Amino acid sequence: QFPRDTSRLMDSTAALELPFVPARLLVVGGGYIGLELGTVFSSLGSKVTVVEMSGSLLAGADRDLVRPLQRRLENHFDAIRLQTSVETLAVDGDAVNAVLRDEAGDSEVTTFDGVLVAVGRRPNSQDV
Repeated sequence: QFPRDTSRLMDSTAALELPFVPARLLVVGGGYIGLELGTVFSSLGSKVTVVEMSGSLLAGADRDLVRPLQRRLENHFDAIRLQTSVETLAVDGDAVNAVLRDEAGDSEVTTFDGVLVAVGRRPNSQDV
């Protein structure tokens, strides 16, 4: 259940046009798009939390390559939450309250200034 029509909730295209740098950014999706943009915003000063439903970042990539990258990103990001899903998002003024559910079924409400939804994107390369 995600709200619509808010500048606080964005996809990867909108994130590149964002007129502000969110102090606290939730990145939904631990694939290459989410990690790349999360790294950009972290470098700009955002405290980035990445939430990934599966048990690892970059699903389908070689685990021997992902492990050192994940260790590096753990030092770069505020948090990486694997086997965690976003249950709900609720906009409250300039903040977004996210209910995150972990693999044990425990829920936690965390507040962010922006949410980047980096799942469900497909490459536009069919005519290439």
